[in-house]
Amino acid sequence: MAIAITIVMATYNHATEEEPRELIQGMLHDAREMASAEVDKLKAEAKEVSGSAKIAGVGLAAIVVAALLFGQALAFVLVALGLPAWAGFLITAIVMGGVGAAIVIDMKKRAIEAVKAV
Repeated sequence: MAIAITIVMATYNHATEEEPRELIQGMLHDAREMASAEVDKLKAEAKEVSGSAKIAGVGLAAIVVAALLFGQALAFVLVALGLPAWAGFLITAIVMGGVGAAIVIDMKKRAIEAVKAV
């Protein structure tokens, strides 16, 4: 049984010397353009998110002010009904604290559910 060995000789063509270099340069150029486009996209997304965060911050501040005024009004109603001022404000603080705690517990449950869904 004879084993045939084939030798393939690589040939070098001087005319194609520039092609691999140009190919690599083109790939690097494309990679730079893609990276630049991705950075621009992330910047635009960050601006959009920061704008939404500002609006949410203003809304949250308005809610806090409204809650404070509601608490004072509730305390003054209790005082007008004949309770001492300290008792009216204490009852209001306990009620508002309970509402706040319930909101925080609900938000925590929703956050856990959202993480589990992902």
